[in-house]
Amino acid sequence: MSPASNSNPCVRVIKIGGSVLTDEIAYLRSAVFLRDRLRQRPEERFLIVVSARAGVTDLLFKLSKRVVPDPDPVALDLLWSTGELHSVALLSLHLHALGEAAIGLNVHQTGLTLPGGKKNSAALELKVQCLKEKLAVYSVVVVPGFLALRCDQAIVSLGRGGSDLTATVDVHRGRDWW
Repeated sequence: MSPASNSNPCVRVIKIGGSVLTDEIAYLRSAVFLRDRLRQRPEERFLIVVSARAGVTDLLFKLSKRVVPDPDPVALDLLWSTGELHSVALLSLHLHALGEAAIGLNVHQTGLTLPGGKKNSAALELKVQCLKEKLAVYSVVVVPGFLALRCDQAIVSLGRGGSDLTATVDVHRGRDWW
C-alpha cells in the first residue's frame, strides 16, 4: 500500500451511515465498494464521513442512563464519539487490508468546529488544511460524522442527522474548498 500522490485530485465526499454499517461484513462491503471505485477512477480521492454502527448511539445513550438518570452532556458527547471512532477505525482497517492508501482521522484532526455551541449548520466552521494535506497523500480519508469540536476543544455531538450535516457542511455553504 503506497500513499497516493496527486496535486489536484477530484475529491468526492461520501457519507456512510449506520443503516449501512450494520455488522462486520458491511464494513468490508463498504471498503470493497471504495476500492472498486478507486480502480475505475484512480484520479479521485474520497473523504468518507461515517456514522456509528446501526444502534450503537442508542445503546450508548441507554448505557449512560443506567449510570446516571441525567447524563452530563459533555460526558455523553464523549461517550457517543466512541461509536463514530469505532467506525472510522474499522473502515480504515478494511481499506488497508484491501491494499488501499487510506487514513482514519479523529474529530480533533478534521478541522470541524462549532464555536458557538449551537447545533446547526450555520454555526459550523471547517478549517480544511489538515483534510487537504491528507487527501493530497491518501486516496481515502475516513472521518467521523456527528461530531465537531467546541472552542475549548471538547467534543460536541451534532444531534440526530449530525453525520449528514458533517458530510454537507462545506457543500451547504457553496464553497469549493479544494
